[in-house]
Formats: sequence, C-alpha cells, structure tokens
Amino acid sequence: MSMVGDSHAAAVSWSLSQQERPCSLWCPELTPRLPASLTLCNGQPEELHLGEMAPALPHGPRSVWMRRFTVPRMASAFPPGDQQVARRELDCFLRGLTLAAGAGAFWANPPSAQRWGASQKLVQLRGAHALGIPIPDTLVTNDVEEVKAFIRHSQGQVVYKPFYPAVWRSEAGREQHTMTTVIDEHMLSDPDSLSFCPGIVQRFVPKKCELRVAIFGRTCIAARIDDQDPIDYRTSYDSLQVSPYTLPAAVERSLLDLMDELGLVMGMVDLIVTEAGEYVFLEVNEQGQFLWLEQMCPDIRLLEPFTEFLSSADPWFHWTAPDRPELTFTEFLNSDAYRRFEADTARQRTEYHDLLDESLVVVDSN
Repeated sequence: MSMVGDSHAAAVSWSLSQQERPCSLWCPELTPRLPASLTLCNGQPEELHLGEMAPALPHGPRSVWMRRFTVPRMASAFPPGDQQVARRELDCFLRGLTLAAGAGAFWANPPSAQRWGASQKLVQLRGAHALGIPIPDTLVTNDVEEVKAFIRHSQGQVVYKPFYPAVWRSEAGREQHTMTTVIDEHMLSDPDSLSFCPGIVQRFVPKKCELRVAIFGRTCIAARIDDQDPIDYRTSYDSLQVSPYTLPAAVERSLLDLMDELGLVMGMVDLIVTEAGEYVFLEVNEQGQFLWLEQMCPDIRLLEPFTEFLSSADPWFHWTAPDRPELTFTEFLNSDAYRRFEADTARQRTEYHDLLDESLVVVDSN
C-alpha cells in the first residue's frame, strides 16, 4: 500500500516479481476513480475489491507493507462543510478496507503501532529514555517562555524539530520545507508561532558522524553518513558520503529492545556518534526511505533483505547475505519496470491530478 510515484513500492514490487512471488499494489488516494468495496452477506464469504490497480490475491496476502496511506483530495465543487464530512467518511472507509485487506496477515508495521504510537516522536524519545538509550536533552512544548528558559540553560546550540517532516507550497507558490533548525531567543518574539505549532526543542549534539540503521525484523543494517550539513543532512544530499558500518552488539540490542517497546517490526533509526564514541538516539522513521543508501553505496544491500523480510512474514527475521547480490536497486533503476513506473507516474499525475493533494505533502524522506 502506497501513493502515486513511490519508487520504494515500485522497486519492492519488481523485486518480488523477479522471484515469482505474487504481489498487489494499492494506492488509496485513487479510490474515487478506481472504486473499492467490501461485501458481507450472511452465509457467504466476504468479497473485497480494491480497484483495478490492485488485483486480488487468490488466498489473501501473506504480508502487508503499509508504506504510505494518503487520503484523496476532496472535490472543490463540494461546499467546505461537506468536504470535511466527506473527507472523514472517506478516511474511515479506506482505513477499514486496509484492515480488511490485511486480516490475518503479517504487517510491516502493525497499523496500531504505526499510527498511534511509534509515529509519534515523543513516544519514541520517552521509550528510548526509559530504556537508558542516550538522547539529546529534550523539551516538547508549545510554551514560548519554556523554550526561552531551555535555551538559556543549555550549553551550546539549541535546535527545533517538527513532529513530522513536510513539504508544501505557500500562497505565492514557493516550496516550503520543515527542517531541523538552530534557534535562539530572538526568533521567539511571536508566542502564537509556537502556541499553534508546537515542536521538539533539543540541545544540539556535535557529531563525529551520523548513522542510519535499517531494521527488518531482527536484522540491523547500518550506514555511516559523513560530510553532511552539521544540523540536518537532508540539506546536503549532494555532498554526502555513505559507507557500511558495523554497530556494536550492545547498541544493536538496545535498538531492537526499543523496536519491541514501540511495537515495530521495521524502521529506519537515526543515530549520532559523538567524538567521544557515544551513540545518541534521534528518532526512528517507521516507514523511512532506505533505498537511497543502496543507490549511493551499492555495498549496503537493502532491497534484497527487505524483499526477503516481507516474504518471510517473520518478525524475528534474520538475513544472511549471499556471496553475490541477487537483486539490487541499481538493477531496478536500469530495468524496463522502472521506465514503466516513470511513465505510469506521469500518466497518473495527469489523469488523477484532481485527487492528488500536492499542496501539503507530509513526507518521510530523511
């Protein structure tokens, strides 16, 4: 399950097809044009249809990857009040179909954990703190005065982080991004800016390097990120240096304990390694991007183990790398399947442009 234009979903679909494992891709945001339904009649088996883009699997899915869940944009012809009611009903309908489609299947990740718990950075930070995993000194608030006091009493710089990364277009048409940002008291003159848009305030931790750790079941694959922007590496993709990294066993165990605490079976964990060698937890993106790491450093194999993880339907999955890679992200990018994906994405964005809400796109690109 994903959204239009998601290269991760396309790559995994290709990888599964290369292994002759049937899969079905459903984009909930297209439902108004590609109708879905669930029929329940006494004495008869239920019938579930998810539109022509998602052919039914004969015996139901073994695994469900809830990569992205996006509700369609409402028709502008509806009055504003009607739009609110319709959006709520559509959201409820789509979430119900999602649960029906995956009944009895292995979920990556379980919907209850992904929506209500682990997606909340506050829950993650509390979980790490309770397990004794080092985190930056943190304040979560919408009180400007508390933030000012935190800045005054912190040693060194202080940064602001949003709860969710986002990209949107301003009224002038300019693309806006939320990034980790250094703040000071002079930036807090308008209390409403925080009162209505709270966030996470942390003491900035100087880093030797950053790590992104892909966790699939009990498999941890770490990538070291160097030459990045010292505040937020998403602003410096062109200069990043990515290389394989071996986690200390104790750090790996602590991350798996945190995943268990959060109820997650997969996720992308971001860590800082300090000059003193301390590992500091920042966050876990429960559906974060990971194939860009393999694209930048082919020695970090991620598409193949993730495909095996989904196919295994095993929360205790452990991957042993074969001597030679069998499926790589580079192969997908050079395949006819990728060219079809690009063409289909362009067609869908034209054909279904009225459904795709691109004025505000919540993303998880980091």
